[in-house]
Amino acid sequence: MIVHNVKEGEYIEDQECTDQLKKILKQEDSVEKHMELVQISTDDYMSWNILKQHLIAHRTQFNAQLSVCENALRSNPKSYQAWHHRKFMMQKFDEEAQMHLRKEDVLTAYLLSFDPRNFHCWNYRMQVIGKKAARDLFNYSYLHHNMDEDPVAIVYTDPLNLVGWEYLYVHRETRRMKNGMYIRIAEGQMEVVFEKPFAGELVIESMDERFLCRLDTPSMCLKRKINNVPSTLTVTINGVMMKFVQEEDDLELPKTILRLESECIGALQYILECSKDVEERKKAMEELVRIDPIRRAYYNSLNLKHFNVYVAAQ
Repeated sequence: MIVHNVKEGEYIEDQECTDQLKKILKQEDSVEKHMELVQISTDDYMSWNILKQHLIAHRTQFNAQLSVCENALRSNPKSYQAWHHRKFMMQKFDEEAQMHLRKEDVLTAYLLSFDPRNFHCWNYRMQVIGKKAARDLFNYSYLHHNMDEDPVAIVYTDPLNLVGWEYLYVHRETRRMKNGMYIRIAEGQMEVVFEKPFAGELVIESMDERFLCRLDTPSMCLKRKINNVPSTLTVTINGVMMKFVQEEDDLELPKTILRLESECIGALQYILECSKDVEERKKAMEELVRIDPIRRAYYNSLNLKHFNVYVAAQ
């Protein structure tokens, strides 16, 4: 665990956990041993699997393992394995689960009151209890399942909150996928990005190049070398012809935000990724590195590989 102003190895709780783990590991192998282990080392997937198999064979252990899960989540509220095991229990043993649904409602609500962005808890709450996240425009766990909000309005409300910008990107990706695919070109490479795994015949034509691709194995992305950056592309997919045109990114939003908040990382990052102007991207990158130097390598990767995106014509 990393704790500010405490040197590695000096954190008392970590030392106590380590000592306790050493004692448990010396025990003979048993279900009880693994029940103790997962409450301290919550991501010990082998122990969770052993508990799962034991529960399948001995369903009377349901309450005991539910308590083990609860203690594990008390130790680590974002443990993938602990949440997965708890969901497995509630979905596999319906009769026992029905007796605990009210408690699960209270428990998950309690956890979310401390951390509203615990997506593990939100997923569990939706899948097991059937309750969705309350409307919260700056909680991505809510936005992820509600694509009818206005991303521009969210960004304008709080431009320094990166949740709004992330939601804007997701909306853009959804728009691009309106016809099930889009194409992007950068550094002499063309990528065809599919919404769902695609198999079949695909023909892509520009003014002076033609690509014929037959995919026998379903794929989410197809890559080919290309010599130019055309203004339009004609795509024939399984016999259906479509015209693809270059996407025009509206940079008015980030530029307006920067006039109000000159150090807005979300706006600068948007320009760095989307602007076709090399100098504009260079300036955005310089500002980002100055404001947020720890992510220098990431910003550099965005600057070096700018994509021209093609979407199906309306």
